[in-house]
Amino acid sequence: MKLKNLEERSDYYSEKLGNVIRQMNYTAIAVVWLLSKEGNSIKVTGGLLWVLLFSVASLLMEMFQYFYGYYLNDRYFMYIEGKIKFGEMEEDEEFRWSRLWTWPLHLFFIGKIAFSISAFACLVFRICKDIG
Repeated sequence: MKLKNLEERSDYYSEKLGNVIRQMNYTAIAVVWLLSKEGNSIKVTGGLLWVLLFSVASLLMEMFQYFYGYYLNDRYFMYIEGKIKFGEMEEDEEFRWSRLWTWPLHLFFIGKIAFSISAFACLVFRICKDIG
């Protein structure tokens, strides 16, 4: 296996995990809404409030991850474009990201997973408490 193949596999699993996490957050928010509905109003209390907060925090982490990824790619594109324009680099030349620039992407990715797991742990705890 080559490094490029490993990177493609990592991107594939990262994308799938992001999709699952996003759907879990939407599901958690929907369950909070269903369990909190009282007539024409919604009253979120106790453990459900934590479920809602963790789910929203996870979605915000995902938004920050995509925003930072877009911003980083855009700036780096302009930087590489300038190097090509001034003859410091060939157009088809390979280059690699510095880990210094990409660590926030990993932090946001891990953050959204942690918040989502926390939301579902709170939700399971709340449901078990209501059942038992």
